[in-house]
Amino acid sequence: MKLLVTGGAGDIGSTVVTELREQHDVAILDRRTSTHHPDLPFIKIDLENASETVSVVQGFDVVVHLAAIPDPFSDPDDVVFRLNCLSTFNLLEAVRVNGIRRIVYGCSESASGLGIHNRMYQPEYLPIDEEHPSWPHEGYSLSKYFGEVMCEEYSRAYDIEGLSLRYAWVGAGTAIRTSGCDYWRRRPTLVGKRIG
Repeated sequence: MKLLVTGGAGDIGSTVVTELREQHDVAILDRRTSTHHPDLPFIKIDLENASETVSVVQGFDVVVHLAAIPDPFSDPDDVVFRLNCLSTFNLLEAVRVNGIRRIVYGCSESASGLGIHNRMYQPEYLPIDEEHPSWPHEGYSLSKYFGEVMCEEYSRAYDIEGLSLRYAWVGAGTAIRTSGCDYWRRRPTLVGKRIG
């Protein structure tokens, strides 16, 4: 199968590409080149450009959409929300226009509203499943939640097979040592206690 991995130069994307390339023809779409897979076909594009996105997303069997601003603290909420939502919308349109039948959406546990946010919520029950209510309430969690909604609606309307995967605390090396640990050091009252 021919697969296109958006965000294939990122931490998650590079790992996914490593696994997929063993059995599939994989191309990477990103704003920066891949240092992990320089031998693979590479498409440099900004997914905020709708017409360019439609033109380059052709001839693939499956699109794995991992491109996004991955860190909710790296940019202002409005920038994170706009880029993540617009790139997902443009990609879904490109998938539809080009007749691609499958898309995998790289989401985040943040879409639940239970992650790292301005307000902490207590789950209604454990384990959390697909039926648990979501309470996104800031730019990043809303962008990931609306990405899931867009994928679901495109699947329903255009008979595109869509799959959303909610990752939790994905990082590598320094990123996991700094951002994750620093967050919990700043909020020691949250560790091991009921939040609600």
